[in-house]
Amino acid sequence: MSLDTTILELGAKGYGCAQILLAGGLRFLGRDNPDLLRAMSGLTQGGGGSGQLCGALSGGFCLIGLYCGKGADGEQPDGRADLLMEGLLAWFQEQPFARNGLSCEAILGRTPAGMDPALCGEIVSGVWQTVLALLPEHGLDPGEGREAG
Repeated sequence: MSLDTTILELGAKGYGCAQILLAGGLRFLGRDNPDLLRAMSGLTQGGGGSGQLCGALSGGFCLIGLYCGKGADGEQPDGRADLLMEGLLAWFQEQPFARNGLSCEAILGRTPAGMDPALCGEIVSGVWQTVLALLPEHGLDPGEGREAG
């Protein structure tokens, strides 16, 4: 299944941008984690529907965390996470849709209640592709995440 098909499928099922990114990442790794996807719903529409930080960007940071974050007592965070997040943020800020800021409201020109499926899908796709490009640049294999707890 292609990335765009996954984005459309999950969007049609009512998942938000951040959830779509993590669901795609989990699928890519052959994993399933409904609890994580439920937790990601807190980032929907800029975080709790607030219109603040774009859910695709915050979801992209979480996707990086899936590969680099601490997830068990004996595990240490991967030190490359900060560089990956800086790279994603730099890419995001260079995009035309972010010229007015990083919030849903700045990107959409209105509150997030009326999300734009085409633009949001384009942003989610761009974030996904950027993270998948950044991982190998920093020595991480996108097909191999950290060991599941």
